[in-house]
Amino acid sequence: MCRSLVLAAAIAIAALLPATASAELPTPKSTTIVPGKSMGGVSIGMSIKRALKVWGEGSDCTEESVRTSCYWTGTDRQGMASLSISPTGKVTLISISTGRKGDDLVYAGPLQKWKTRKKIRLGVSTYRVGKAYPQVKGAGYGVKIGRGNHTTGFQGSSGRIYQIFIGPDL
Repeated sequence: MCRSLVLAAAIAIAALLPATASAELPTPKSTTIVPGKSMGGVSIGMSIKRALKVWGEGSDCTEESVRTSCYWTGTDRQGMASLSISPTGKVTLISISTGRKGDDLVYAGPLQKWKTRKKIRLGVSTYRVGKAYPQVKGAGYGVKIGRGNHTTGFQGSSGRIYQIFIGPDL
């Protein structure tokens, strides 16, 4: 009997506590990154209407809203994903970033599953990017593949990739 009272009290207290925020990261069918082209099924040049369907809810963007950027943000540790949109409603930049714990980068979470065919993902070393893609070039932010509006950038800190983007070179 005492055990059931404790359980009932725990349930009552839990019901009064605020709910923890759920992560609202993209939920695509594919987590493949195709350098110079697409990430998680969203391609450069795709309509925002279609991109929102591919990545799912989680952003405050809608196909009717006139925005230049849409963000999907998980918990601090999970990171975020974003899209930049042209005035004509086309995706111009796709990006994913690792999470943080205070000032430290966190290389864990759902976005860690997003990777290229050559297994390049958030958290890998910039050295490994160069081994996988011999055409990689140095950039002020890390390393990059390609050029123009289809650049794939790998932003690094302490030799590890913390952001991947596809779009115009920064």
